[in-house]
Order: sequence, then C-alpha cells, then structure tokens
Amino acid sequence: TWEDWVELEHVRPLPPRHKPQFVTELDASAPLELLFKEGWWEVLYDGRAGGGRHAVVAPQYNVHHTVPASQLRPAWRWAAAERTWDVRLDSSDAPAAPAPKPTKAFKVR
Repeated sequence: TWEDWVELEHVRPLPPRHKPQFVTELDASAPLELLFKEGWWEVLYDGRAGGGRHAVVAPQYNVHHTVPASQLRPAWRWAAAERTWDVRLDSSDAPAAPAPKPTKAFKVR
C-alpha cells in the first residue's frame, strides 16, 4: 500500500456539494470539472447532447466527451489563504489551446 505524510496545512477538504440540476443553468463555454479515469479534469461546457447527456471539451488536450450530468461538477477553486472553495464562473482563465505535443518520445519508469 502507498503511504505518504504531508503537513496538515497542505491538506484541503473536499469541495462542497452542488445541486444536481446545476447543468440545466450552464451557458456555453462555462468551466466545469469532468470525472474521468478516477480524476477531475478541467473542461468547458459545449451544450446538451440529448438523452440526458452533455458535451464538454478539454481545450488543452483537444478532447471532446459526451457524458451524463453525474460526471460533471462546477469548476471549484481552492483559495488556500482563506481556506475556502469558490466556483469559477467564466472561462477567462481556462486554458484555451491544446498543449504542445512533445518533440521526441521518452520513456517513463
């Protein structure tokens, strides 16, 4: 098993719960977080896709997903100095372009 020790000041609580129907109030390009492969990823709302699903895009990776609302949450931001959570309401500080691709292959050990 993995075990790691950190100072308490570096541990933050989980973000607060959000109302499940929050996706019905979203505008295009609203920042969100997508639960994907056991982690939360920054995405932008792209609209309803039908069948209770929603289209999102991760511009920094140039990836599109169509997912149920249960895989989405507001884009939370941790304010460490105040030790509080707030919600990003617009995409002005979201990455706007895909990340550059590596110029050479490398092996991760």
